Amino acid sequence: MKNEYEIIPHTSLSHVNIFIVNLSYRTAHLHSSFEICYVLSGAVKVLTKSDTQVYRKNQFFIFNPGMVHEIKSEEAESSMVLSIQISSRFCRSYFPTLKNIEFTDTNLSQSLDLYGYQKLSQIINNIAISYFYQKPFYELNCMGQINELFCFLLNHISYQVLSEDTQKIQVAKMDRLNRMIEYIDDHFTEKLSLLDLAKKEALSSSYLSHFISENLGMSYQQYVNSLRFEKAIILLQDTQMPILDICFECGFSDPKYLKKMMNLRFGLNTKDFREKFSQKMSPENKIQNNSRQRILSMEESKRWFSNDPLQSICTVSCPRT
Repeated sequence: MKNEYEIIPHTSLSHVNIFIVNLSYRTAHLHSSFEICYVLSGAVKVLTKSDTQVYRKNQFFIFNPGMVHEIKSEEAESSMVLSIQISSRFCRSYFPTLKNIEFTDTNLSQSLDLYGYQKLSQIINNIAISYFYQKPFYELNCMGQINELFCFLLNHISYQVLSEDTQKIQVAKMDRLNRMIEYIDDHFTEKLSLLDLAKKEALSSSYLSHFISENLGMSYQQYVNSLRFEKAIILLQDTQMPILDICFECGFSDPKYLKKMMNLRFGLNTKDFREKFSQKMSPENKIQNNSRQRILSMEESKRWFSNDPLQSICTVSCPRT
Protein backbone atom coordinates (compact mmCIF):
# COMPACT_ATOMS: atom_id res chain seq x y z
CA MET A 1 0.00 0.00 0.00
CA LYS A 2 1.25 3.43 -0.91
CA ASN A 3 0.63 5.76 2.03
CA GLU A 4 -0.32 8.81 -0.02
CA TYR A 5 -2.26 10.30 2.88
CA GLU A 6 0.88 10.30 5.01
CA ILE A 7 2.92 12.17 2.38
CA ILE A 8 1.58 15.68 2.96
CA PRO A 9 3.89 18.36 1.52
CA HIS A 10 2.93 21.04 4.05
CA THR A 11 3.26 18.93 7.20
CA SER A 12 5.12 20.95 9.84
CA LEU A 13 4.25 19.36 13.20
CA SER A 14 5.89 16.22 14.55
CA HIS A 15 3.52 13.24 14.71
CA VAL A 16 0.63 15.26 13.21
CA ASN A 17 -0.78 15.59 9.67
CA ILE A 18 -3.63 18.03 9.00
CA PHE A 19 -5.09 18.48 5.53
CA ILE A 20 -8.22 18.82 3.43
CA VAL A 21 -8.78 16.21 0.73
CA ASN A 22 -11.07 16.48 -2.26
CA LEU A 23 -12.05 12.83 -2.46
CA SER A 24 -14.04 10.56 -4.72
CA TYR A 25 -12.53 7.21 -3.81
CA ARG A 26 -9.81 5.98 -1.49
CA THR A 27 -8.77 2.33 -1.66
CA ALA A 28 -8.80 0.16 1.46
CA HIS A 29 -5.88 1.22 3.65
CA LEU A 30 -4.77 1.68 7.25
CA HIS A 31 -2.63 4.07 9.26
CA SER A 32 -0.35 3.79 12.24
CA SER A 33 -2.01 6.96 13.59
CA PHE A 34 -5.44 7.98 14.83
CA GLU A 35 -7.39 9.78 12.13
CA ILE A 36 -10.24 12.17 12.95
CA CYS A 37 -12.28 13.19 9.92
CA TYR A 38 -14.89 15.89 9.38
CA VAL A 39 -17.07 16.01 6.26
CA LEU A 40 -16.98 19.56 4.93
CA SER A 41 -19.16 18.96 1.87
CA GLY A 42 -20.91 16.09 0.15
CA ALA A 43 -21.24 12.66 1.75
CA VAL A 44 -18.88 9.71 2.08
CA LYS A 45 -19.46 6.01 2.54
CA VAL A 46 -16.92 4.42 4.86
CA LEU A 47 -16.41 0.67 4.72
CA THR A 48 -14.64 -1.17 7.55
CA LYS A 49 -14.45 -4.85 8.38
CA SER A 50 -17.34 -4.54 10.85
CA ASP A 51 -19.81 -2.24 9.12
CA THR A 52 -20.58 0.39 6.51
CA GLN A 53 -21.49 3.95 7.49
CA VAL A 54 -22.48 7.01 5.50
CA TYR A 55 -21.26 10.35 6.86
CA ARG A 56 -22.74 13.59 5.59
CA LYS A 57 -21.82 17.24 5.84
CA ASN A 58 -20.98 18.37 9.41
CA GLN A 59 -20.40 14.84 10.72
CA PHE A 60 -17.28 13.52 12.48
CA PHE A 61 -15.76 10.05 12.58
CA ILE A 62 -12.52 8.49 13.81
CA PHE A 63 -10.26 5.62 12.76
CA ASN A 64 -8.05 3.78 15.22
CA PRO A 65 -4.47 2.90 14.28
CA GLY A 66 -4.44 -0.25 12.17
CA MET A 67 -8.13 0.04 11.29
CA VAL A 68 -8.63 -0.88 7.63
CA HIS A 69 -11.07 1.45 5.88
CA GLU A 70 -12.22 2.31 2.39
CA ILE A 71 -13.87 5.64 1.56
CA LYS A 72 -16.15 6.50 -1.35
CA SER A 73 -18.02 9.67 -2.18
CA GLU A 74 -21.74 8.94 -2.16
CA GLU A 75 -22.31 11.35 -5.03
CA ALA A 76 -21.01 11.74 -8.57
CA GLU A 77 -19.22 14.88 -7.42
CA SER A 78 -16.30 14.46 -5.04
CA SER A 79 -16.62 15.22 -1.33
CA MET A 80 -14.44 17.48 0.80
CA VAL A 81 -13.05 16.00 4.01
CA LEU A 82 -10.86 17.52 6.71
CA SER A 83 -8.44 14.92 8.08
CA ILE A 84 -6.37 15.17 11.27
CA GLN A 85 -3.91 12.30 11.66
CA ILE A 86 -2.22 12.04 15.03
CA SER A 87 0.35 9.50 16.12
CA SER A 88 0.14 8.31 19.72
CA ARG A 89 3.85 9.12 19.96
CA PHE A 90 3.08 12.81 20.38
CA CYS A 91 2.37 12.24 24.09
CA ARG A 92 4.42 9.13 24.85
CA SER A 93 6.59 10.95 27.43
CA TYR A 94 3.63 11.86 29.66
CA PHE A 95 0.71 9.63 28.51
CA PRO A 96 2.16 6.43 26.97
CA THR A 97 -1.16 4.62 27.47
CA LEU A 98 -2.54 6.29 24.35
CA LYS A 99 -0.79 3.75 22.11
CA ASN A 100 -2.91 1.00 23.74
CA ILE A 101 -6.22 2.83 23.46
CA GLU A 102 -8.82 1.74 20.91
CA PHE A 103 -12.04 3.72 20.53
CA THR A 104 -14.99 1.35 20.25
CA ASP A 105 -17.41 3.84 18.73
CA THR A 106 -16.04 5.51 15.62
CA ASN A 107 -19.16 7.53 14.71
CA LEU A 108 -18.36 10.56 16.84
CA SER A 109 -21.39 12.64 15.81
CA GLN A 110 -23.77 9.87 16.84
CA SER A 111 -22.00 9.30 20.15
CA LEU A 112 -22.26 12.89 21.38
CA ASP A 113 -25.09 15.01 22.67
CA LEU A 114 -25.52 18.55 21.39
CA TYR A 115 -23.12 20.04 23.95
CA GLY A 116 -20.46 17.43 23.19
CA TYR A 117 -20.86 17.90 19.45
CA GLN A 118 -20.48 21.66 19.73
CA LYS A 119 -17.43 21.27 21.97
CA LEU A 120 -15.77 18.86 19.55
CA SER A 121 -16.60 21.23 16.68
CA GLN A 122 -14.93 24.08 18.53
CA ILE A 123 -11.75 22.09 19.19
CA ILE A 124 -11.49 20.86 15.58
CA ASN A 125 -12.18 24.39 14.35
CA ASN A 126 -9.37 25.81 16.48
CA ILE A 127 -6.88 23.14 15.37
CA ALA A 128 -7.64 23.59 11.67
CA ILE A 129 -7.58 27.38 11.62
CA SER A 130 -4.43 27.54 13.75
CA TYR A 131 -2.65 25.06 11.46
CA PHE A 132 -3.71 26.47 8.10
CA TYR A 133 -3.13 30.13 8.97
CA GLN A 134 0.03 29.51 11.04
CA LYS A 135 0.12 32.71 12.99
CA PRO A 136 2.94 33.21 15.54
CA PHE A 137 3.16 30.36 18.06
CA TYR A 138 0.64 28.24 16.12
CA GLU A 139 2.70 25.12 16.98
CA LEU A 140 1.99 25.60 20.69
CA ASN A 141 -1.65 26.34 20.00
CA CYS A 142 -2.10 23.28 17.77
CA MET A 143 -0.46 20.85 20.17
CA GLY A 144 -2.37 22.32 23.09
CA GLN A 145 -5.63 21.83 21.19
CA ILE A 146 -4.65 18.28 20.23
CA ASN A 147 -4.08 17.46 23.90
CA GLU A 148 -7.51 18.93 24.64
CA LEU A 149 -8.98 16.88 21.77
CA PHE A 150 -7.83 13.56 23.21
CA CYS A 151 -8.82 14.57 26.72
CA PHE A 152 -12.29 15.31 25.36
CA LEU A 153 -12.53 12.05 23.39
CA LEU A 154 -11.43 9.92 26.34
CA ASN A 155 -14.05 11.59 28.53
CA HIS A 156 -16.91 11.30 26.04
CA ILE A 157 -16.28 8.38 23.65
CA SER A 158 -16.22 4.73 24.70
CA TYR A 159 -12.85 2.97 24.41
CA GLN A 160 -10.87 -0.02 25.59
CA VAL A 161 -7.26 -0.31 26.70
CA LEU A 162 -5.41 -3.10 24.94
CA SER A 163 -2.83 -5.16 26.79
CA GLU A 164 0.79 -4.89 25.69
CA ASP A 165 0.65 -8.37 24.15
CA THR A 166 -2.54 -7.56 22.23
CA GLN A 167 -1.08 -4.29 21.05
CA LYS A 168 2.04 -6.06 19.72
CA ILE A 169 -0.16 -8.56 17.88
CA GLN A 170 -2.09 -5.64 16.35
CA VAL A 171 1.12 -4.03 15.12
CA ALA A 172 2.30 -7.31 13.53
CA LYS A 173 -1.08 -7.75 11.88
CA MET A 174 -0.99 -4.18 10.58
CA ASP A 175 2.45 -4.78 9.03
CA ARG A 176 1.21 -7.90 7.25
CA LEU A 177 -1.91 -6.14 5.99
CA ASN A 178 0.19 -3.26 4.69
CA ARG A 179 2.39 -5.63 2.72
CA MET A 180 -0.55 -7.52 1.29
CA ILE A 181 -2.59 -4.47 0.32
CA GLU A 182 0.44 -2.88 -1.31
CA TYR A 183 1.13 -6.01 -3.33
CA ILE A 184 -2.50 -6.33 -4.47
CA ASP A 185 -2.69 -2.62 -5.31
CA ASP A 186 0.40 -2.98 -7.50
CA HIS A 187 -0.77 -6.12 -9.34
CA PHE A 188 -4.59 -6.20 -9.41
CA THR A 189 -4.71 -5.49 -13.18
CA GLU A 190 -2.74 -8.68 -13.76
CA LYS A 191 -3.80 -12.30 -13.36
CA LEU A 192 -3.40 -12.39 -9.60
CA SER A 193 -4.47 -15.40 -7.57
CA LEU A 194 -4.82 -15.92 -3.84
CA LEU A 195 -2.23 -18.67 -4.14
CA ASP A 196 0.32 -16.19 -5.52
CA LEU A 197 -0.13 -13.94 -2.50
CA ALA A 198 -0.09 -16.89 -0.09
CA LYS A 199 3.27 -18.06 -1.47
CA LYS A 200 4.66 -14.55 -1.14
CA GLU A 201 3.62 -14.42 2.53
CA ALA A 202 4.63 -18.06 3.17
CA LEU A 203 1.11 -18.91 4.31
CA SER A 204 -1.48 -21.46 3.29
CA SER A 205 -4.15 -20.14 0.93
CA SER A 206 -6.93 -21.16 3.36
CA TYR A 207 -5.33 -19.22 6.23
CA LEU A 208 -4.72 -16.19 4.03
CA SER A 209 -8.30 -16.27 2.75
CA HIS A 210 -9.59 -16.19 6.33
CA PHE A 211 -7.08 -13.48 7.32
CA ILE A 212 -8.19 -11.21 4.48
CA SER A 213 -11.91 -11.73 5.14
CA GLU A 214 -11.45 -11.12 8.85
CA ASN A 215 -9.46 -7.91 8.43
CA LEU A 216 -10.87 -6.37 5.25
CA GLY A 217 -14.48 -7.39 5.79
CA MET A 218 -14.59 -8.88 2.30
CA SER A 219 -13.11 -11.81 0.44
CA TYR A 220 -9.86 -11.65 -1.49
CA GLN A 221 -11.67 -11.71 -4.83
CA GLN A 222 -14.15 -9.05 -3.73
CA TYR A 223 -11.27 -6.73 -2.81
CA VAL A 224 -9.46 -7.32 -6.11
CA ASN A 225 -12.68 -6.76 -8.07
CA SER A 226 -13.40 -3.54 -6.15
CA LEU A 227 -10.01 -2.15 -7.24
CA ARG A 228 -10.64 -3.20 -10.83
CA PHE A 229 -14.11 -1.66 -10.75
CA GLU A 230 -12.92 1.71 -9.42
CA LYS A 231 -10.21 1.86 -12.07
CA ALA A 232 -12.85 1.07 -14.70
CA ILE A 233 -14.98 3.97 -13.43
CA ILE A 234 -12.02 6.32 -13.90
CA LEU A 235 -11.50 5.14 -17.48
CA LEU A 236 -15.22 5.32 -18.28
CA GLN A 237 -15.40 8.91 -17.02
CA ASP A 238 -12.12 10.24 -18.34
CA THR A 239 -11.53 8.39 -21.63
CA GLN A 240 -13.35 7.13 -24.68
CA MET A 241 -11.73 3.70 -24.54
CA PRO A 242 -13.95 0.85 -25.76
CA ILE A 243 -15.55 -1.19 -22.97
CA LEU A 244 -13.63 -4.33 -23.94
CA ASP A 245 -10.31 -2.48 -23.73
CA ILE A 246 -11.26 -1.03 -20.35
CA CYS A 247 -12.02 -4.50 -19.02
CA PHE A 248 -8.65 -5.86 -20.09
CA GLU A 249 -6.86 -2.74 -18.83
CA CYS A 250 -8.42 -3.19 -15.40
CA GLY A 251 -7.92 -6.94 -15.12
CA PHE A 252 -11.45 -8.18 -15.84
CA SER A 253 -11.35 -11.35 -17.92
CA ASP A 254 -14.84 -10.79 -19.29
CA PRO A 255 -16.93 -7.60 -19.81
CA LYS A 256 -19.91 -9.27 -18.14
CA TYR A 257 -18.23 -8.90 -14.73
CA LEU A 258 -17.88 -5.14 -15.17
CA LYS A 259 -21.43 -4.82 -16.44
CA LYS A 260 -22.77 -6.77 -13.48
CA MET A 261 -20.91 -4.63 -10.97
CA MET A 262 -21.99 -1.45 -12.74
CA ASN A 263 -25.63 -2.50 -12.52
CA LEU A 264 -25.34 -3.42 -8.84
CA ARG A 265 -23.59 -0.17 -7.89
CA PHE A 266 -25.36 2.37 -10.11
CA GLY A 267 -28.31 0.57 -11.68
CA LEU A 268 -26.90 1.52 -15.09
CA ASN A 269 -25.17 -0.17 -17.97
CA THR A 270 -21.70 1.02 -18.95
CA LYS A 271 -22.97 3.13 -21.85
CA ASP A 272 -25.56 4.98 -19.77
CA PHE A 273 -23.05 5.51 -16.95
CA ARG A 274 -20.55 7.07 -19.34
CA GLU A 275 -23.18 9.41 -20.77
CA LYS A 276 -24.45 10.45 -17.34
CA PHE A 277 -21.23 10.83 -15.39
CA SER A 278 -18.54 11.59 -17.94
CA GLN A 279 -16.52 14.66 -16.83
CA LYS A 280 -18.44 14.83 -13.55
CA MET A 281 -15.19 14.19 -11.73
CA SER A 282 -13.12 17.30 -11.36
CA PRO A 283 -10.24 16.98 -13.86
CA GLU A 284 -7.85 18.42 -11.28
CA ASN A 285 -8.38 15.45 -8.95
CA LYS A 286 -5.26 13.32 -9.07
CA ILE A 287 -5.36 9.56 -9.48
CA GLN A 288 -2.97 8.36 -6.80
CA ASN A 289 -2.28 4.65 -6.44
CA ASN A 290 -5.77 3.69 -7.68
CA SER A 291 -7.46 6.36 -5.54
CA ARG A 292 -9.28 9.43 -6.82
CA GLN A 293 -8.37 12.30 -4.54
CA ARG A 294 -6.47 15.55 -4.29
CA ILE A 295 -4.85 17.09 -1.24
CA LEU A 296 -5.49 20.83 -1.06
CA SER A 297 -2.51 23.13 -0.67
CA MET A 298 -2.20 25.44 2.32
CA GLU A 299 -3.40 28.41 0.28
CA GLU A 300 -6.38 26.47 -1.06
CA SER A 301 -7.25 25.36 2.46
CA LYS A 302 -7.16 28.94 3.71
CA ARG A 303 -9.38 30.09 0.85
CA TRP A 304 -11.79 27.27 1.60
CA PHE A 305 -11.84 28.27 5.24
CA SER A 306 -12.58 31.85 4.29
CA ASN A 307 -16.13 30.59 3.74
CA ASP A 308 -16.22 29.63 7.45
CA PRO A 309 -17.15 25.97 6.87
CA LEU A 310 -16.39 24.98 10.44
CA GLN A 311 -17.45 28.16 12.19
CA SER A 312 -21.10 27.50 11.42
CA ILE A 313 -21.12 24.05 12.98
CA CYS A 314 -20.63 25.48 16.45
CA THR A 315 -24.20 26.74 16.45
CA VAL A 316 -26.11 24.08 14.52
CA SER A 317 -27.86 21.01 15.90
CA CYS A 318 -25.85 17.82 16.09
CA PRO A 319 -26.47 15.88 12.85
CA ARG A 320 -27.23 12.19 13.12
CA THR A 321 -26.45 9.39 10.72
